[in-house]
Amino acid sequence: MRIAAHHRIVGACLWLGLMLGCGSGLEGDTSRVEPDTRLRDTLDADDGDDADIASDVPEIPDIEEVHDADAEVDVPEDSRDETLPDISDTSDAGEVEADVPTPWRSALYPVDWQPGFSDPATGAMLQDYSYAGYHNGEAPLGAGLGPNGPASLARFDVTTYGATPTADPLMATDSTDAFQAAIDAARAAGGGLVFVPAGIYRIDAWLTVGSSRIVIQGEGPAASRLWFTRKVGMSQSAHLRFIGSETVTTEVPLVHDAVRLDNTVAVADASAFNIGEDVVIGQPISEAFLAARGMTRLWSGYLGQWQPFYRRTIVGIDRASQPNLVRLDVPLRGGLDVSDGASLRRVSGLIREVALQDTGIANAVDWETAWGGDEINAITFAFVADGWVKNVASWVSPGAPTSGFGQGAHLQSSGLLVANSKRFTVADCRLDKAQNRSETGNGFLFEVRQSNEVLTRDSSAREGRTNFTVGRGFGTSGCVWLRVSSAAGASVPLGPMTDQSIPARSEMHTLATANLVDACDFEDSFDVVVRGRVNNGSGHSATESVFWNFAGREVISLQYGLGYVIGSKRGTRVSTSLLLSGAVATEPEDWVEGLNAADLLVPTSLYEDQLARRLGNADR
Repeated sequence: MRIAAHHRIVGACLWLGLMLGCGSGLEGDTSRVEPDTRLRDTLDADDGDDADIASDVPEIPDIEEVHDADAEVDVPEDSRDETLPDISDTSDAGEVEADVPTPWRSALYPVDWQPGFSDPATGAMLQDYSYAGYHNGEAPLGAGLGPNGPASLARFDVTTYGATPTADPLMATDSTDAFQAAIDAARAAGGGLVFVPAGIYRIDAWLTVGSSRIVIQGEGPAASRLWFTRKVGMSQSAHLRFIGSETVTTEVPLVHDAVRLDNTVAVADASAFNIGEDVVIGQPISEAFLAARGMTRLWSGYLGQWQPFYRRTIVGIDRASQPNLVRLDVPLRGGLDVSDGASLRRVSGLIREVALQDTGIANAVDWETAWGGDEINAITFAFVADGWVKNVASWVSPGAPTSGFGQGAHLQSSGLLVANSKRFTVADCRLDKAQNRSETGNGFLFEVRQSNEVLTRDSSAREGRTNFTVGRGFGTSGCVWLRVSSAAGASVPLGPMTDQSIPARSEMHTLATANLVDACDFEDSFDVVVRGRVNNGSGHSATESVFWNFAGREVISLQYGLGYVIGSKRGTRVSTSLLLSGAVATEPEDWVEGLNAADLLVPTSLYEDQLARRLGNADR
């Protein structure tokens, strides 16, 4: 049978264990419910400083809905894929046929699926997530640079500008000026490949790429290694920054509500807009917007602020119609209301076709200093369209302690941040071992913030705080995490006095909309809940987001409207009960299908199958 809005509630009434540090997964006997402190009303200081304002979340017992991780495979009867070969054992017609589970499809994703298909009884549906990634997944990385990708660009070798690679980091001298000179030369040439030959390079300040068509490329993360050493003045910043801007040049109000799944918006006069221009569709956060979502107090920090919900490119304009229609490259993930002041903004300043690839990065420092700043990223891409990071890995920093707390650390705080960007790909990367994992914006190894259609694939994170996260602020939508793995996420609340840690999880923030976690393994679990304190990262974490073919310790899905867990691996705990403390104004209960049956789910990757369909080469 199909499991949808209502399920069997298993377990007993349990008050939340409020003692900091209690975990909540099931180890050993997975049929036993343990106190769940993951869903405490957590205040993350990185999301605001309104901790003294009372929470809207009622204090209620935590009665968990546990989908038994060791139960029999639950395959929807009406979702078995009749087009797939029969894998039953028929080798001996004289014997009883073996009871072998058969491949199955989600009831929301039939063989003839088309965008907009929904369950007639509940309205449940899967959006088209295939637009994520560089050039919406329609071109290989670097294709926009020329027929040979980055090799089409003029080459600027950092050693030509005075960079000094060494095999011994203790012998390294500062190469900051040489690297920046090579970057600046590439900018002056209209773009270029900044080549980093094998060796360790010490970078004592920060590096900035502020122009399009610049790629920094090494000879592999184990060969070309960047060691960032700056210790002071780095909070809310990054050592290597690819940064454009977003200047509003024209703004017009919408004359009709923006409709979810539509790819056009209506304005009275589109004469100021042109095909190919970058636009942002958004609206101020109003009292009505908050009240409709049960977030009157929890999102009060955004009240009156215009929020950029959808970053798009104009692909067509109908000026003959009344009102004028502006056609967008990607359908809207949700609606926006004229009554709330929804508008269309033309923006300029984004940088394009920029990338970092085939390099190693490290910036860990001595243990005491590591706690002297917050939100320090090794790499940031901000206000970027069609960029990428590929084959980048962290390594043991020469500046990290060789014994004691912080021994062998790779990163001081956080790793890679992609912010205010669109159509971006992170591929084949590994980031590990952060030092500062306090709850003040630290320990995010892979973070996406207020960005659209970002694809993170075939990458791994270990020993951050929140290894994969959607950062604070409205407007993260259409993003995909494909075949990523996460392990050993933990918070270190008492550093630098001690390195004692408590388990932490990957998570989303601030109504992240229609994102996809696809064929991933989260050993340290993933939470999408209502975060119950009043700060700018709290409230509903997500809506219409999908966990597809999910493996890991646990997934908790308590999304605004409907969320989806489709295909969980055997041993993965799935929690969706509306009686959980993180389930405030999240009715109806999220859609669940295929418990313990992910190994038989067709297709294995929803993103890749939808992309093949959209590009017309699907093998169904």
